[in-house]
Amino acid sequence: MASGMNEAEILREYPHLGRGDIRAALQYASNVLRQEEVIPIEA
Repeated sequence: MASGMNEAEILREYPHLGRGDIRAALQYASNVLRQEEVIPIEA
């Protein structure tokens, strides 16, 4: 999806996946990013 593919295109390209698989991956990514801490580097 980050590369511009939508759900239908992903399902067509990867027929072994289901909609639930895509949603689970997005939920996982959301949870990981929510916990990510960004530490600014001072130049």
